[in-house]
Amino acid sequence: MERIKSGVPGFDGLVDGGLPKGFIVLVSGAPGTGKTIFGLHFLLEGIRNGERCVYITYSQSPKDIRDQGAVLGWDLSTLEFVELRPEEFEESLAGKRYDRIVLDSLSSVAVMTRDSLGRFISKVKEIGCTALLISELPKETQWLSRDTISEFLCDGVIVLKSVEAAGDVKNMLKVEKMRSTKIDHKSFIYNLTGKGFELKTYKVS
Repeated sequence: MERIKSGVPGFDGLVDGGLPKGFIVLVSGAPGTGKTIFGLHFLLEGIRNGERCVYITYSQSPKDIRDQGAVLGWDLSTLEFVELRPEEFEESLAGKRYDRIVLDSLSSVAVMTRDSLGRFISKVKEIGCTALLISELPKETQWLSRDTISEFLCDGVIVLKSVEAAGDVKNMLKVEKMRSTKIDHKSFIYNLTGKGFELKTYKVS
């Protein structure tokens, strides 16, 4: 199976060297856990490789995302943005082809039923790309997404959490699911630095 680099420092070793090409991967986490930064790493890696990349946003303006990238020293001037409402998704991408997509966020389309969300994900697959779908995740929940459906329909699931222990807050990443991939069901500590997302090499059980 062909794999592509995520662009996230320290991550690819957790998924056999990279994300399976053509997969749709859910990235879930509470506000402030670095979901957008993770997604931007992924798209910047594609841009460096000459791939066509797009950031589809419902919840943030392209300016806000560019400004966030600028704080990290990232030039997002060549990144394509699509800003739309959920019902415009299929129409706006009709006939287009991308190598990488980040959709921010599924929480904006959480009113979808299982069938309609399935059609929505199928449309992303038709584009022939590798995609990250971002979802807000309440801190206290047994589910892996706000809509409680997409974790079953996506090919992979990555969960980002902030956990307080002994007065110290640690950020932890866990690959909950990745089809066709041997994964380690452990949590890994990561930092959000002035250069972006940085995954540590040690584990937290």
